[in-house]
Amino acid sequence: MSSKFDAVYKPIKENTAVYNKLYKEYIKLHDYFGKNERSVMKNLIKIAEEQK
Repeated sequence: MSSKFDAVYKPIKENTAVYNKLYKEYIKLHDYFGKNERSVMKNLIKIAEEQK
């Protein structure tokens, strides 16, 4: 699968600490929305299926 984007982004070394903090928050969001049994995403899918 190819991407529509050709740009390559390289991290700015001085911002590593901020990137790490943001990534930790991203992981929390990922887990909250889709990983556990009470996840928001699973609940939304269930609601959508009930409407069919």
